[in-house]
Amino acid sequence: MTLRRRPALAALLCSLLLTACEPAADPDDHAAERSIDHAAVRESSDRAAADRVDHYVLALSWQPTFCEFNEDKLECRELDEADFAATHLAIHGLWPDSAQGTRLRYCGVEEDVQRIDRQSRWCELPEPDISDKTRAELERAMPGVRSCLDRHEWIEHGTCAPVSAEEYFAVTLRLASDVRASRLGKLLAANINRTLPRRQLIEAFEAEYGPGSGRALTLLCKPLGEESLLIEIRITLESAALDGRLDARDLRLGKPRGSCPANILIDPVGP
Repeated sequence: MTLRRRPALAALLCSLLLTACEPAADPDDHAAERSIDHAAVRESSDRAAADRVDHYVLALSWQPTFCEFNEDKLECRELDEADFAATHLAIHGLWPDSAQGTRLRYCGVEEDVQRIDRQSRWCELPEPDISDKTRAELERAMPGVRSCLDRHEWIEHGTCAPVSAEEYFAVTLRLASDVRASRLGKLLAANINRTLPRRQLIEAFEAEYGPGSGRALTLLCKPLGEESLLIEIRITLESAALDGRLDARDLRLGKPRGSCPANILIDPVGP
């Protein structure tokens, strides 16, 4: 009798302690499942973001002014008159926006990575997957790379563009180069430590891209003493601007609201 009851007893114990009687799961199987799930979420999120992107904003900084207010940043401690960014517009970012003008952020980015970015712990973020050539060009045109700005811009904004990191930064470099080579870019480089009428900057932009194109341009300034210093320009672009050279057809016209008064100082490096 006792021997016949043992199978029944074992079955009862298994039913009560089911998990103990099942074979142990291979941790690699769970890791694979998690990886597949994350990939699927990322792919779905990327497709949704691509569908939502309506236009872009190209943000270019005037580094000497930026460094007036951010002296502790590594790129500002190292900035001198011989640096490219001392006399040329520097890359801040390229930001995808929705049709409603909402900035798209963190597409398919895991919550823990978002948290690191929001806490400005940028150098703890993963590096964008870009070529050595693009990285070298970026280090010259985007001084903030020294503070890991490239990682931040890719995680927060670039992940919402329907392109790879390599394409995203290559396009940003090209657009920035086109603006620097424009009449506006040349005007700024030729008038360092001079005060210019705000209207002159807009006219230079419109001379390059056509009458009324100034409606795609936003000028941002910061006051310092009695002066108002140009710190950034932003250009609203159609999504087609990611292809080919920048021209008038790439501009998204609107009603930009800048922060610059009638006269603007083009700040030099140093005090």
